[in-house]
Amino acid sequence: MTRTRWIAAAEAVVALVAIAMSVWFWNQGVQPARTPVLVEGQPPIEVTMYDGARVTTSIVMMAAAGLAVVDALRRVLTRRP
Repeated sequence: MTRTRWIAAAEAVVALVAIAMSVWFWNQGVQPARTPVLVEGQPPIEVTMYDGARVTTSIVMMAAAGLAVVDALRRVLTRRP
């Protein structure tokens, strides 16, 4: 394999790791919560709480994975003399 192919393979591995980390950060940043009963006879309110830093990190990691995939494809599909 040429140097370009090795770099493309490394970028593919980086993309897979970034996707896995992105999913982990997203799952850590989105948490369901239940409020106590405020009015007698009414069910508790279920809400979703978001941790902005973790959700943002997840989005950035997914964008980085996308860029790594695009660059890896460019390296593989581009013909150089």
